[in-house]
Amino acid sequence: MKKLVIFMLAFTLTKVSLASVSFTIAPTRPFDAGLNSIVLNTQTETKVDFTLQMTRGVNSNGTYESVYAVIYFIYDVAGKQMQIAKREINSESFNNSTINSSLVLTYPKYEPNAKIMVKVDYGNDKGKQISSTNTVPYIPPTITLTEGTLIQQNDKVYIVMDGLLRHILSPVTMNKIFINNPPIIRPTQPYSNKIGSEIVATARLVSTPFDGKVYFEETIWSLSLKNGYKEIKRLRHIISPEVANMYSFKLSNLPTIPNTQGYEIGEKMILKSVVEGSLVRSNDGKLYTVIGGVARHIEKYETYTSIFNVNASIINTGYMDAIPFPVGASLRLGSRLVNDVTTGRVYLQDGNVLMYVSNMDVVNKYSFDLSKVQNINGTAGYVLGNTLL
Repeated sequence: MKKLVIFMLAFTLTKVSLASVSFTIAPTRPFDAGLNSIVLNTQTETKVDFTLQMTRGVNSNGTYESVYAVIYFIYDVAGKQMQIAKREINSESFNNSTINSSLVLTYPKYEPNAKIMVKVDYGNDKGKQISSTNTVPYIPPTITLTEGTLIQQNDKVYIVMDGLLRHILSPVTMNKIFINNPPIIRPTQPYSNKIGSEIVATARLVSTPFDGKVYFEETIWSLSLKNGYKEIKRLRHIISPEVANMYSFKLSNLPTIPNTQGYEIGEKMILKSVVEGSLVRSNDGKLYTVIGGVARHIEKYETYTSIFNVNASIINTGYMDAIPFPVGASLRLGSRLVNDVTTGRVYLQDGNVLMYVSNMDVVNKYSFDLSKVQNINGTAGYVLGNTLL
């Protein structure tokens, strides 16, 4: 009896020429393994989708011959290879000639010049091995450009405003609105920000002398399905110097307007860089933490040092209405981090309320200092509050 084993690896991202060769004794090239379906989810996780097609020879009694194969995934950086995962395939793995599998691989670090390769041991003796002829280079993860970022792309300058990339049409506008030599980056990774409306040449910064406010003035087009487009002038209040700094706005020698009549008053320009978990300081020196969607004043320095990493970065907000969160109840003296010794769970204690600190990402997000944790023996007498995620 002659045994026939045919392997074929098929992938879906791009087309690859795959070959399958029949053999009876010692094939020189039974298949061509290609790897070209990689989705990079984060800097530390890569999902590889593959389909293995296996056709087995038939024994004299009409049964399929048994086959054993091991697929190895190899992480390759500058010729130095490291096995990162393997999958064993045998005759009992499937009922027909095709199985579909997904394998999630994790890396301690994904280098920009890294590649992934496939090697396969096949045959009953597991003695034959072949390397893939196709490798896939590093696919950088998609990022979201932060609010106020200036970028240059295809000789055009954009600014991230309200999460959208807005093309600054004129060099004159650049000179009017932005500081000299503002930080402009050239992104090296794909980004998720969508393109917004253009910032036209008439855009400018203005001030109102009667109340000392600074506004971003621009001409926009409103849309009415009944009346069509209408050109209007809009003012957006720049809440604080810190907001102006985020956008690299130039606040010197601003033209003035006598009043705001005839303008549409748009959404305030605030510090959208302030997010859940941020530590922020207002212009009166008060320190706040954003917990549960509200900014909470940390009343005492002792509270700050008993909960937070004192080396964590603090965002200067200027005025508290410059942040996208309302001000809530203060975090008072006596608030602390506690460890329930009966369960090993860590909580933020706020009065008699315990908020569960669910993982290390939460610790880093809120800048908690685990070296300050104090022990409690059970949660009796406390109220279990929200879980911090």
